[in-house]
Amino acid sequence: RAFAEVIEEEFTNPIDASKDLPLWRVTVAPDNHVIFSGHHAIGDGQSGLAVLRTILEGLNQDSYDTSEDVRVIKPRADLELTAPIETLTDLSISFKTFFLAVSGFLIPAKWKGRGVWTGGDVVSETGESTKNNVRIVHIDEGTSSRLLSLARANKATLTTIIYVLSIVILTKLVNDNHTLVKYKRFVTTIPTSLRHLASL
Repeated sequence: RAFAEVIEEEFTNPIDASKDLPLWRVTVAPDNHVIFSGHHAIGDGQSGLAVLRTILEGLNQDSYDTSEDVRVIKPRADLELTAPIETLTDLSISFKTFFLAVSGFLIPAKWKGRGVWTGGDVVSETGESTKNNVRIVHIDEGTSSRLLSLARANKATLTTIIYVLSIVILTKLVNDNHTLVKYKRFVTTIPTSLRHLASL
């Protein structure tokens, strides 16, 4: 089986937080790829990267110290948690944001989203055939290093670059498809990095 198919199965098998089970799992693919899946409640992109690096270091060790119980994790005595986000930045919304949110409840549904491309027909119920399609793209080390340097030089992140590239590519694909000429714009959101508030 192709590795992409294994990833697709992982996406269609969500982690059930309602069960008394770990919020993560490790899957070993037939070609010896190791896939770590975790619920967003226990980590984000940055902490997930730290976990993956730790797992990789452990897998590459020639021997293991079994003198300690690895199931017990002792937190540092001097560990200080970041203050609540509400105390670090202003989370109040503008009048425009408030007005648009309220008007969204008053505007008829058929008036919404006219001319906005959503990727296909939106249905209220999904069948068993619904799945995530995965295509794996490999970026060589030199290209990824240049992208990272450009991102840092412009005070951006790789996530932002991927979002922008996706919109540029989708715009070209939609414009080249004559059956989609009725669509005039995309609507998207980009997560805001709060790392600077935590001194990261």
